Amino acid sequence: MEANQRPSLNGANGNGRDQRGRWAVGNRGGPGNPYSKRVNRLRAMLFRSCDPAKMQVAVNKALDQAMNGDTAILFELWDRLCGRVSDTEIRNRLDALIYELSNGADGVKLKRFAAELRDDLGPRNLVAGGE
Repeated sequence: MEANQRPSLNGANGNGRDQRGRWAVGNRGGPGNPYSKRVNRLRAMLFRSCDPAKMQVAVNKALDQAMNGDTAILFELWDRLCGRVSDTEIRNRLDALIYELSNGADGVKLKRFAAELRDDLGPRNLVAGGE
């Protein structure tokens, strides 16, 4: 079978497929991810290196950067805490928050803004894709 040839739907054409073109039982499959062992070793090293105190320092640094106008970190924190932004209203509120951050809004104003957003959206809509 040529590399770019599609599997036959009406008969076996080799390459570990059955007569219907599906992968046959016992097929080894592909080689897998060539980097998986390395990624797993790096992930294990990261877990060994990060204790709760170090993670708290990292979280505090990210929050400080977000409060100082780093919009990339702001969006990342938002995504991690509330899920991916998908609703137009949330996008509009984030734009307003970025505007406030870039114009020197203080912590009290930002906390009030976040509370209003939470109250307006309700807990169901703070989950990714909640409509």
